[in-house]
Amino acid sequence: MRMTLFHPHATPSPWRSALSRGYMRAKPTEADYGNGAVPSVLTIQEACAALRISKWMLYQLIRSRQLVTIKIGSRRVVPATAIQALLDRLQEEEVA
Repeated sequence: MRMTLFHPHATPSPWRSALSRGYMRAKPTEADYGNGAVPSVLTIQEACAALRISKWMLYQLIRSRQLVTIKIGSRRVVPATAIQALLDRLQEEEVA
């Protein structure tokens, strides 16, 4: 019989913990922004939710330089003005 020092499932893997995936980060609520005010910058997830598109599509817009983003440290955020500019530009293209 072979003995092991530890059971492989006894300790959770660091890449499987909730902390490593950012789930424990506090999520802003509407109360944080005051009476429904829009924050000046949005996270990638918030921008996806605001535009109702997938994360893949958002990154396609960023790569094609249709959507401007800002890098703060290692985080990438989307200015609210950039989202409005994108929507205005797409609306103008559709009318023309």
